[in-house]
Amino acid sequence: SDNEDYNAARLAFTQPAPGEEGLDFSHAGAEGIFHSVVRDILHRRHHHDRRTRHDRMQRHVNSWQRQLSALKRAFLHWKARGPPEAAAEGVEGRWALMVCSLRGIRTELFQHIPDSQSLNETLAYHGVLGATPNNPRMAFTFHCLETYRQLHRACPRLSIEGFCRAIQNLHKQPQKFYLARQFSWAYDVYLDVLHAIDADVDAALNRRDPEAQSKLLCAPCMYRLEEDVPLRPSMLVACDGNNSLKLVDPSFRMGEVRLDDRKLPSFRYLEPQEVDIFKDDEVQPPVAAAPSSGEAIPTHGDLDAGARTSVDDIPWLNANELEEETQVQLRACAERWRAAAPDAKKKMVELFAVSGVFVTVCQHGHALLICDMIRSGEL
Repeated sequence: SDNEDYNAARLAFTQPAPGEEGLDFSHAGAEGIFHSVVRDILHRRHHHDRRTRHDRMQRHVNSWQRQLSALKRAFLHWKARGPPEAAAEGVEGRWALMVCSLRGIRTELFQHIPDSQSLNETLAYHGVLGATPNNPRMAFTFHCLETYRQLHRACPRLSIEGFCRAIQNLHKQPQKFYLARQFSWAYDVYLDVLHAIDADVDAALNRRDPEAQSKLLCAPCMYRLEEDVPLRPSMLVACDGNNSLKLVDPSFRMGEVRLDDRKLPSFRYLEPQEVDIFKDDEVQPPVAAAPSSGEAIPTHGDLDAGARTSVDDIPWLNANELEEETQVQLRACAERWRAAAPDAKKKMVELFAVSGVFVTVCQHGHALLICDMIRSGEL
């Protein structure tokens, strides 16, 4: 019957198969092995790695700084004498490395240079620079790095990622997104080498003095000759802030800020410590003293005749001195500018630690001073 068949089937599946071969397909004795394995896994002591990546960038920078003097020497040697002669085939000590250049992305062989202290120093003698300070797997030629530097000077909108994509498309290579990051690391070191060479040149020419550097900002404006006639005003400058370059405050971001003590090696860029000296100063216009009854009021002709007046004593044109129609337009423009600002922009000071940059340029277009706008809106 159906009940007898059901009971027979249930009994067949609940009991192990007869014979010794049935033990391989049953669960007899497997419980003990299972519990022993679970006990070993759960009671195994794991080593907790307490290291973090907050100093990863700083260690990367320190490794490059230790090699900077050797890289500078090797770069100048390559610039003056070119790469060393290629070693004959079969010579020991050669190793292969992937090199990216304007002529292609391919593997090249390099020979160790005597007295070199690192792989990057040896590569610099051959005209290439590694992407990492220790054991590089990708290198870029100095010609490639210099080409991007000049292209970026002519077109600042050209990004590193766009340049790397163009090189890969030019040589029919598949897109590798990590190539831009490697190029960025090598390009930063290449700029450090050039800045180190410029610093040595300035020291040899006695140009490291702040007064001498100020004359190099714009020679037509700031380099004075003995026979030059003093001008009034002495130079024309324009200054304005731009809120395109922002930096989010670390308190609004997850994680920990990575250490990085690098600073721009340019006297045009003011550090926050130099600007904070004037953070508590208030601009107060001088109060002009009323002339006495017997004193003549100076006129515009007296000023042109050679009267010495400081810049702070020059009376600036006040809005109340304008015509009535001009005053109405001026007040309407100011009100619209304040009202047109969105709420998100008004609260920008709270979100961004750096809201932009403030630049001062002369009439010839040379950048005189640059500083960050820290917790402030557009000026």
